Amino acid sequence: MQGSRPSPDLPAERRLALVVATAGYRDASLRQLRAPARDAADLGELLADPAVGGFAVTTVLDRSAQEIRLAVEEFLSDRRPDDLVVVYLSCHGLVDARRRLYFAATDTQKNRLASTGVEAEWLLDQLEDCRARRQVVILDCCFSGAFGDRAKGDDDLGLDRRFHGQGRGRVVLTASRGSEYSFEGEPLADAVQPGSVFTNALVNGIRSGDADRDHDGYISVDDAYEYAFDRLREAGVAQTPQRSVYQAEGQILLARSPAGVPVDTTPLPEHLRSALDSPLPSVRLAGVQELGQLLDDATLAAQARETLAAIAKNDVPDVAIAAKALLVPPKPPTPPPAPAVRVPLRRNIPLLAGIAVAVVIALTVTLVLALRPKTTTSSPPSPPNMLAVAYSPDGKLLAASGYEPGTETIRLWNTSNWQLTKIPLDKSETRTKLAFSPDGAMLAAAGYDGVRLFDTTSHRLIGIPFGDTVVVNKQHGVTSIAFSPDKRTLAVGDVNGNIQIWDVAQRTVIAPMLSGHSGTISSLAYSPDGKVLASAGSTEWHTDNNTYTNDGTVRLWDTATHQQIGDPLINERANSAAIAVAFAPGGEKLAAGYGGLDGLIWNIGNQRVAGTFSDSTGSPNGLTYTTTGSRLAACDGNNIRIWDATTYKQFRDLKGHTDSVNAVAFAPDGNLASASQDGTVRVWNPDTEALVKQLTA
Repeated sequence: MQGSRPSPDLPAERRLALVVATAGYRDASLRQLRAPARDAADLGELLADPAVGGFAVTTVLDRSAQEIRLAVEEFLSDRRPDDLVVVYLSCHGLVDARRRLYFAATDTQKNRLASTGVEAEWLLDQLEDCRARRQVVILDCCFSGAFGDRAKGDDDLGLDRRFHGQGRGRVVLTASRGSEYSFEGEPLADAVQPGSVFTNALVNGIRSGDADRDHDGYISVDDAYEYAFDRLREAGVAQTPQRSVYQAEGQILLARSPAGVPVDTTPLPEHLRSALDSPLPSVRLAGVQELGQLLDDATLAAQARETLAAIAKNDVPDVAIAAKALLVPPKPPTPPPAPAVRVPLRRNIPLLAGIAVAVVIALTVTLVLALRPKTTTSSPPSPPNMLAVAYSPDGKLLAASGYEPGTETIRLWNTSNWQLTKIPLDKSETRTKLAFSPDGAMLAAAGYDGVRLFDTTSHRLIGIPFGDTVVVNKQHGVTSIAFSPDKRTLAVGDVNGNIQIWDVAQRTVIAPMLSGHSGTISSLAYSPDGKVLASAGSTEWHTDNNTYTNDGTVRLWDTATHQQIGDPLINERANSAAIAVAFAPGGEKLAAGYGGLDGLIWNIGNQRVAGTFSDSTGSPNGLTYTTTGSRLAACDGNNIRIWDATTYKQFRDLKGHTDSVNAVAFAPDGNLASASQDGTVRVWNPDTEALVKQLTA
């Protein structure tokens, strides 16, 4: 049986729409139109409906060219970067001898377009100046495709290139190609006059919810376009809607589906419902296991998932944890190297045995890639896999390192002129982590053979490498490092879960090994006052049965006594690797990223969760705060996400890398550097989402 539930709420944002329609014209050579008034009313009503579009709609009907220009300029001015703006025009579209597109107003004269029409290029200028980074333009007029044409011959005005300024994420939908007419619906006797064929299809798709083809409860701009395109093809109308996208990122949500989200209301089997209603937790646990098996059942999957979500929220801890684990999709394990490692000490979490949840952190993946280069003698060399990036405290230097067979180097850029200095290594060893000393005089580089320190002025090695004695299996070595705020000590973590504190000047271990983690130390961070060291334990590979287990804990250490502070910090969503940790500049909060899960903000004082920052694809790693503590960034896959560090709401998603991003680092001025497997290091301005510099490694 099929039912539905209400569509999810639209994002919390300002949504504003301008609807401009012109039906009557003074110039006798311009035919009077029926459709625009109906189009404006229908589309405006849907967009303004808080249950559908949620837009604040401004409607401009049958106005002069000057009045339309003024309305457009007023509408687009004083917008905020996070606003979503929609501009809709329904009117005659006219093209002059140079193929420039004009929108006709009530006083437009067909033989005086330049002075009496609204030029498309002028509208583009206004959109360029608008600060809103999400813009949707819908044009229902003849020749409207000329607005987004990319190639027009020698007299091409290059209008598409005008989109590459401040306005970003712009989608243009047009009713026809640049050389086609747009049609109105046929008039019906004694009935409401129809709208245009194109706008009518858009309106019907939104009003019915049929445009929501993926049934997620949202109708995106792409959904609406594809629905309208198919309807016009089915109707056999001689016009072809066009879609042009300029620097868009992700989906722009136009409306909620009034039809809601389809759900399967087939009841669960009686014996299963009885088990889930049992007063005995052990019986309910067995029911949870059976629910997990139903997640692959096309008929009952939706019911099973909703029931698991309710159990995860309301049941006793043991049962809730089991339900939560089933709701987390597992990531397939990456074939690892075969280090000789011990079996980890883990908390006994009921019912997780047999649940294949294997999350492989980015660090493990890159180490494996380093051991197994993909290039061959018959293939072009692959770009270096950049694994680490770090800014000096004053922001004058940017360092990066990675895996590049046979030519291992540390790259050091002067950020004032981007002059590159390469620091060669005396043997081919991949540097997986970098850290500048607090005064910027030294750069520490961690790798399989331990830690090396370099002078950032002379670029020479300081003393001999150290830290290799911490590694039980030296082939896989040091995996994390962190300077203390006074630069006297360096915390060193390895693949086997060991942490040692080294005296930087003397090259000696000054404290007993910090023990407790059972998996790779994926990240270390000192609190700003140096009194606390945080560590993240990730995964461990077992050669006896070829499986992963997750340490999954974040631990706090007293740097004076070298004892653990309190209990391990454990994510309630069990069986996930702890990937990265970063202290907020104030020191009272600690951000932690977990494999396949949302990130958590821990309160250091009471060791409780203070907030959650959500990563839609999971595994937020490479965590870094701005020096002011206002923002938090992480990388996962090809993307870089930035959150407001106070509200924990995501407000940026930087895209551009063509392969996995392995590390990110904020500069003191707020710019963000990212290192990727695509062989580049990129510097971004998070405020404008602009790429400041692309550095070829």
